[in-house]
Amino acid sequence: CSRTSTKVTHQKLSLSSAKPAPMQILTLAAAILCLGIGFSVLLANSRRPSNRAFAAFSLILAAWLVCVFGTMVAGGARERGEYADLEFWLRANAVVASFAPWGIWLLKNAIVFPREKGKRAFLNSVPVLGISVFLAGLCFSSSFVFPGTDPILRRGTAFFLHSSIGVVLYLITAIQIGRQ
Repeated sequence: CSRTSTKVTHQKLSLSSAKPAPMQILTLAAAILCLGIGFSVLLANSRRPSNRAFAAFSLILAAWLVCVFGTMVAGGARERGEYADLEFWLRANAVVASFAPWGIWLLKNAIVFPREKGKRAFLNSVPVLGISVFLAGLCFSSSFVFPGTDPILRRGTAFFLHSSIGVVLYLITAIQIGRQ
């Protein structure tokens, strides 16, 4: 029984090692735009719960887009045979994405209950925040993504559980928005 081993060369990953692709530039520009719009809405009236919720959701989206950018860069470097921590960026992407349904729920509550203080909008979203924290925790499991026998990362049980619960959470949120 013989085993073949593949030699992996570890090189330092740098953004200057390759010209950024147009999609990478657009992704980073979209992240900056999300931050700018969220900050502008917050500056317009920081006391309004819907503005605070929108700014929070914008921050989540911007962080997610930064993770998408990091995944693109790491994936491109990996294709060129350079060392890149693609697994880190995939996990970070999923952690941040875990909070997107909560951001939508918070924004929905802030709009539905406009005369209430922001406290009610936040308190009504705490269960979804709890689920988001649980989903984020799944991303740190060894069964989320892991290297296979080849250089390709494999998805495990935690990944599919994360994705399934995330889809259900988005569906529940969409149904709630439709009802209100």
